[in-house]
Amino acid sequence: MTYYTTNGGNHITKRPFFKRIAYSTCWEDPSIIQEALKVNKNDTLLSISSAGCNILNLLLYSPKKILAVDFNPHQNHLLELKIKAIKNLNYQEFTELLGVASSSRREEIYNSVRDQLSEEAKSFWDKNLSMIKEGIIYSGRQEKYIQTIGKLLRFFAGRETVEGVFECKTLQEQVEYFKEYIEGPVWHLFFNIIYSKPVMFIVKDRLVFNQVSGNSYHIRFKKRVENALYRVRARNNPFASLALLGYYKDENYYPPYLKRENFQFLKKNVDKIEIKTDMLQNILRKLPSNSFTKFNLSNVLDWVGKKEFRYTLKELARVGRNHSRFCYFNTLIRRGIPRNLKFIKSHKKLASKLLEKDKAFLYGNFEIGEIVKKGAR
Repeated sequence: MTYYTTNGGNHITKRPFFKRIAYSTCWEDPSIIQEALKVNKNDTLLSISSAGCNILNLLLYSPKKILAVDFNPHQNHLLELKIKAIKNLNYQEFTELLGVASSSRREEIYNSVRDQLSEEAKSFWDKNLSMIKEGIIYSGRQEKYIQTIGKLLRFFAGRETVEGVFECKTLQEQVEYFKEYIEGPVWHLFFNIIYSKPVMFIVKDRLVFNQVSGNSYHIRFKKRVENALYRVRARNNPFASLALLGYYKDENYYPPYLKRENFQFLKKNVDKIEIKTDMLQNILRKLPSNSFTKFNLSNVLDWVGKKEFRYTLKELARVGRNHSRFCYFNTLIRRGIPRNLKFIKSHKKLASKLLEKDKAFLYGNFEIGEIVKKGAR
């Protein structure tokens, strides 16, 4: 693993939302990212770091290299800790450190890998040992919000009632159970409060909402959660387990990078990951043309204006090789690939089809683009 930091950036990096770890778990479904990108052993991949989950999930497809990019240095500190933990710990210690497995020795486990970290990451984690002790995957700003939502839902609906969703053996049984025992006046009031505009302004950053028309956030998110419960089984769904129960119900709910059978492969391959801290646009500007084949952009394009959005796509087209693919999510805005960018082909039908299968249910839009270079073979 290579770790690199730069002082480049813009006003986004100074937003309050990013003064700590914003995301300690990735809330993008890795299965639909892989269906969109089809990462393989011939690929050189650029991906937003976020919580590091999808960097490690995509590594399981054995690309030649992954460049992990994030403008929030704390997200990269989290990814670096995960990488060093994989390299230096056994599987049980790794899951204990992250908070997946119960443990009373997380600080001790952290100290065993502490000296392997860069000075920046070491300083950050030394100052935030409370995150280590409570379990890292629960420490992000968004995760604390989702944990609060889950606690309130279990309080209003009853723990046993919520747990019953995961016992349904078929999707039809799950839909009928949800309609009978959960959906109702309390459910609607719950979303009216928890996803109201004032609450969302506290949880997220106001900058995200500057480009969003309307304020019916509770209606949008309620519809997404309900659609997920109607289309996707909660059983063995890691996102449903974390959101509704507050933890992974058992090992069958673990995302790919946390599964025991994948640990040794990760241990042998984590050195393929290079980490850079800077704005995506700054990093793309410095990369050689035709140097990457796949791009996973998370929802980073939610945070930029229209002009910067178009510039980013143009730089992707320059940096990517012919027929390279990229994908990204949108949370509240719907930012489609502009039709007049002739060097990018949108795979909108495939993206819409994949979003219908999304187990994570937080995003309202998914885009897949293919770079098509004139005259290239």
